[in-house]
Amino acid sequence: GAGFANLGNTCFLNSVLQCLAHSFPLLNGVFSFRHGPCSNCADSEFCLLCELKGLVERSLVSESGVIRPKKFVNNLNYFSSYFRMYQQEDAHEFLQCFLEKLETFFHSKAQDSTCSRSENLVKQVFGGSIVSKLRCCSCGHSSDSCEPSVDLSLEIEDAGSLEMALQSFTGLETDIKFTCDKCREEVCFEKQLCLNKTPLVAVFHLKRFRNDGCFGEKIDKHVTFPTNLDLQPYTSSGINNNEKLVYDLYAILVHSGISSTSGHYFCFVRVSPNMWCKFDDEMVELVDESIVLSQEAYVLFYTKEGTPWFSSFTENHKMVSDAEKFSTSPVSVLDN
Repeated sequence: GAGFANLGNTCFLNSVLQCLAHSFPLLNGVFSFRHGPCSNCADSEFCLLCELKGLVERSLVSESGVIRPKKFVNNLNYFSSYFRMYQQEDAHEFLQCFLEKLETFFHSKAQDSTCSRSENLVKQVFGGSIVSKLRCCSCGHSSDSCEPSVDLSLEIEDAGSLEMALQSFTGLETDIKFTCDKCREEVCFEKQLCLNKTPLVAVFHLKRFRNDGCFGEKIDKHVTFPTNLDLQPYTSSGINNNEKLVYDLYAILVHSGISSTSGHYFCFVRVSPNMWCKFDDEMVELVDESIVLSQEAYVLFYTKEGTPWFSSFTENHKMVSDAEKFSTSPVSVLDN
């Protein structure tokens, strides 16, 4: 894949785009979605889907070259009114804004007859849900509530591994005071958060920054993370226990520096089972997996076991491109 030029403190954007641009489920959906004709592109306006697709296509053609993601940088305020050119931003915040805008795009196209399908790609790929379970310690009355999620933010201050952070997130909280609907008084409750629906691509944000208003202190320590992660222990009992919930690590986003809006961002991507690449703005290099696992990860990307790798997408894309390039069928000419 190609490196992305740093156009003025845009390493946060480059790192997120590289992680997303190497997600097979996302790319497969983007390239199979029939979107057109695009009125935004015709009017020289910003179209997130067209730009993402174009970025990946240029990256595949360039391979060892460098791409300038100028359209993304020039339209930072499309993602958030708080984003400014030449200003370092929080990569996780940009990721959330990016997925939110992409989800809004597909939602707006749901009723569009020119589009090939109405399913929301972001929900298909990243969409999961968290269930909050409450139980009254006096009468046993319980209630569940679900919330959709596209990623999971995990506390790491007291966790030395991703698994420990997940255990803490889904751990049972006791002695919580609530007014019980049945007891009609304030009593003790037990509360537990669980994964209710697990996504195709699971994104974990490790909360490295303590925000105390004006300054966010960084939790600068190594948190171990596995190449294969079983999410079954962190799910609610409502999920079929026979379902395989093993996930493969495919990308990590790293921050170096003292605050989320300063320092530097870069990422590592697993393009095939035994090949890792480091993407540091313009620089792209092959690295050993041991280097990846030694990093102080900020955002981790896992994909469900059995999902094809990015290398499969490049092979399929090349076959389609070659077929189109060398197709001289007289039938297709007459059909036009």
